[in-house]
Amino acid sequence: MDTDFDANDAKYREAFEASMQELNALLNEREELESMRNLLDRRIEKLRQVAVGLGGICGESIDTIGGKWPELVPDKAPEITGLTDAIREVLSTHSEHYLSPIHIRDLLRETGFDTGKYKNVLASIHTVLKRLRSRKEVVDTSNEGKVVYKWNRQ
Repeated sequence: MDTDFDANDAKYREAFEASMQELNALLNEREELESMRNLLDRRIEKLRQVAVGLGGICGESIDTIGGKWPELVPDKAPEITGLTDAIREVLSTHSEHYLSPIHIRDLLRETGFDTGKYKNVLASIHTVLKRLRSRKEVVDTSNEGKVVYKWNRQ
């Protein structure tokens, strides 16, 4: 009977060691991806500045650039009033929890909000959330490397 237990114990130990190795590898991979994301974010910001400058030379104002490409220049995108109010409602209704943009999209759909009229609804949600954050209507934090948002009850 002891030999069966020892054999099972060895199998558990082997599975444990394998899971720890995989966990370590995934954490290292995530760290590398976060580093790459930081590099990409810096490059994106530089390209936004270049695009705005070149747009000015071509007669495009920052407002028209933001209107035509809201996902590329989110801080300059026009106000999306219906979506903004719907996101405020979702966040205030779930004010005890941090929500990801994907979760917010799903909750919008559950409430019957028509997300289908947006070419890229997640980009629009990100734009609205950034605007609400700058107005201090929401607070954000990082959860497993992703930004999540919560209604600011102040």
